Formats: sequence, C-alpha cells, structure tokens
Amino acid sequence: MKNLKYYTYKEISQSLNITLLEAKQVKKIINADNGYLLLNYKSVEKWVTECYNSPNLTELRLCALNELLECYGTEAITGPEYIDNYCMYINAVYINAGDAYLMTVLFDYRTNKFVLTSFGDYVEKYIKE
Repeated sequence: MKNLKYYTYKEISQSLNITLLEAKQVKKIINADNGYLLLNYKSVEKWVTECYNSPNLTELRLCALNELLECYGTEAITGPEYIDNYCMYINAVYINAGDAYLMTVLFDYRTNKFVLTSFGDYVEKYIKE
C-alpha cells in the first residue's frame, strides 16, 4: 500500500470524497511533527487536557483526522501478529467512515505508515486467522 505522504491533494480528495482544501489539511495533519500543531482541533485539545500523559502523536493525528473528515471515531484492527509492547496485537487503527468498504485513513503499525484503504479491503488482504 502506498504511503499517504506521497499522495497528491487531488488523489486524496478523490479517494476520500473531500475538497482540495480538506485534502491539504489531511496532508498537514499526517506530516505534523508534534502534537501542539494538532491542538487547533477541538477533539484533540479536549483529549489532551483530559489525559495525565499525552496520547502519542499517531493517536493525536488520527483524532484530528476523524474530526476533519467528520467520521465516527477511530477503531483498532487486531490480528495474529504481535507488533510490540505498546500495540501488542493491534495491527492497524483506522477512521470509521461508517461503511466497511468506504475509503478511509488507516495507520498500519506493521509498516508504521498512514495509507488510504477501506477497513474491509485491509482485513481481507492482511488479517489471516
């Protein structure tokens, strides 16, 4: 799967059915190098203020993307592959777009990259029982 960082604004816009301005915001969030840049999103600010220890940058990016794309939260995809002591068996986290086969943003912990795919396509291709 292609890393989301290498998509053009037009490709992001067409894949996620969003405006070019929103596609630019998606890339800005993906490329954010610290969580302070994401505090402009109310859901991120609220979450950070409620936590004693700040969530990691990947989680903050997903939270900001969820707010921007007006989706239904972030969800984990577990699989048989052990990732590390933090993720354990969570192979990926995706933004719930409301349908298993709608394109969405997914962070793949196996490759440490953001990708555009659907939940259904990812599970069919990578999660083997």
